[in-house]
Amino acid sequence: MKNVQKKIGIATLRAAILEFLKKQPRKPWRFFEEFEYNPLDRGRLTESAVGAYLLSRAGDEGFEVYWWRERSNEVDFVIKKGSKLTAIEVKSGRVKNVGGSLVFKKQYPEALSLVVGSTNLSVEDFLLGKQVLFL
Repeated sequence: MKNVQKKIGIATLRAAILEFLKKQPRKPWRFFEEFEYNPLDRGRLTESAVGAYLLSRAGDEGFEVYWWRERSNEVDFVIKKGSKLTAIEVKSGRVKNVGGSLVFKKQYPEALSLVVGSTNLSVEDFLLGKQVLFL
C-alpha cells in the first residue's frame, strides 16, 4: 500500500489526546459547553475516539491501523488485515468532503470505504461495533 504515512500506535494517539486536552479550559463544565459549539475541537475529539476504538480492536482482531495521504487528499484511518483494506473517514458534523476516500477507492477498488458520522453510519453505532470493518 503506497502513500501510507505512518502506522498509528497507542503512543501517537495518546500524545494527540494529551495535546488536545492541554489546550482546553480548566473548568470541565466550560469545556463541554464550548465543545458543543466548536466544530474543530468536536472533530478532533471524535477522530481521537474512533482512533482509540480502532487501536483497541486491532490487537484482538489482528489488523493494523494507518493513515493515508496523497497530495492534498487524505483518509483519517486505513485499516489492514492481510490483503483486506478499509478506508475510514470520520465526520463529527455535516459531511462535506470525502475526496480523500474517493481517491483512495480509485487506487484500491477492493477496499471498503466507511464514513463514520454520516447518515448511513453514526459515530455511536460505529463505536458500539455495529459495523463490519472488512469485506
